[in-house]
Amino acid sequence: MATKLIVTGLSDEFTEACLYDLFDLYGSIVDVELAVDPAEGGFLGHGFVVFEDAVDAARARVSMDGAAICGRTLHVHDAETATPATPHRRDAPAAYGEDVFN
Repeated sequence: MATKLIVTGLSDEFTEACLYDLFDLYGSIVDVELAVDPAEGGFLGHGFVVFEDAVDAARARVSMDGAAICGRTLHVHDAETATPATPHRRDAPAAYGEDVFN
């Protein structure tokens, strides 16, 4: 059964080929995809790797979660059970400690 992993913490330089090469060591990959903002087309810093076999995916998840690649720490989780991240906005005042009630 195919198993989809989500990989977060990717640098802007990452390509689908890079992601494939990183995870190909762990087993047969069915698909690799980088997440792109549909409105602006920019890379969102995460991607997906689909393994043909669940055991290979689990081995990749355990081995690559926390790995330092290109100066960034990767986080790898099962995409089906991962909790979605809270979206953040660069223009959100609270993110900068501003009082939003003034």
